[in-house]
Amino acid sequence: MTGTAERTAPETRLARRAHQLAVLTQTYPAWRISRVTNSRGRFGGWWATRHRPLTDEQRAAGLVPSIARGDAVALGMELAVQDEIAHRSRM
Repeated sequence: MTGTAERTAPETRLARRAHQLAVLTQTYPAWRISRVTNSRGRFGGWWATRHRPLTDEQRAAGLVPSIARGDAVALGMELAVQDEIAHRSRM
């Protein structure tokens, strides 16, 4: 059975990922966030890199320069952890 839902599923996934990217980018402006594709051109996860390099003090506090996760929710959770560390450390 090849219904409309099956044909539009990839478009739905693309639209959802585009929305997730927009939300993450707006929520975490200190990060450059992108979707990753594997060698076959298929979706491979999410990557976030800070716009500014970290100082030794920031790294010692637990901040990291980049994060990779398999889905947008996991990436958002880790970015929130990073924000919390920065806030607690006043960085």
